[in-house]
Amino acid sequence: MKNILLAILLITSPVTVPVLMTGCSTSQQAAGYKTLAVTQASVQTARAAFLEAAVAGKVPVETAVKARAASKAFNAAFNAAAITTKTTNAPTPQNVADAAAAFLAIVATFIN
Repeated sequence: MKNILLAILLITSPVTVPVLMTGCSTSQQAAGYKTLAVTQASVQTARAAFLEAAVAGKVPVETAVKARAASKAFNAAFNAAAITTKTTNAPTPQNVADAAAAFLAIVATFIN
């Protein structure tokens, strides 16, 4: 039951800005994430895998709490950037990349 509640808590903090993935460039960039859309997709994939591990009972409660906080911080940064730029095809700002990295660092040991 505790794992189901955890999953519900993580799911109820979805990104409210729709992701519009309409293509990408083939050039390399030094930054880790090229666009907001790519950054968001990376976090969503990790979030889904983490939720599966949480539901399976493989995630300690402390880690789940940290992941939820990091997920909310990412959502806030991503939403602000997407609203400001009016597109998810804009380059990922450093604060969004940092928030994504923080979330991914927490959930990395629980996803394949």
